Amino acid sequence: MHNLKLPIHLKQTRIGYLHDYVAAVVFAGLGIFLFMQLHWTLLPMILGSFAILFFVIIELHVGSSTLTIDHDKVLISEGILARSHSSTPFHNISDFHTHQGLWERIMGYGTLSITTSGGNEPMEFHKLKRVHQHRDALLHLVQHHLKGKHAE
Repeated sequence: MHNLKLPIHLKQTRIGYLHDYVAAVVFAGLGIFLFMQLHWTLLPMILGSFAILFFVIIELHVGSSTLTIDHDKVLISEGILARSHSSTPFHNISDFHTHQGLWERIMGYGTLSITTSGGNEPMEFHKLKRVHQHRDALLHLVQHHLKGKHAE
């Protein structure tokens, strides 16, 4: 773990939005079907616009959600138009939890929750690929950081 180059920036996985991508493709396919078979124009244009809008919103959401692991803190940034930032130093972290539903386990992603000693709501980062691996790496970094602080 000493060879990690910090800060590490983790993004949400696109596979976590698979159902949204499928919905966008269904809208687009329905629009194409209505245009080709029934020669309608307005409804296919509306459905196509919804499909494009879905894709854009998904990509913006995936691109705007970041979990950053720095030398001494964790930072979660989320939001497209309104941004929110949550951070906590390593010495305030009391526990890590992961959650994966059945679909999330099959697809290989989950939610990482970081509990702080302040008793606040846990910081959560959703749709994180290899969530257990990242939890273990964070745990190691926090323990290593705290050992270094106690040795000083």
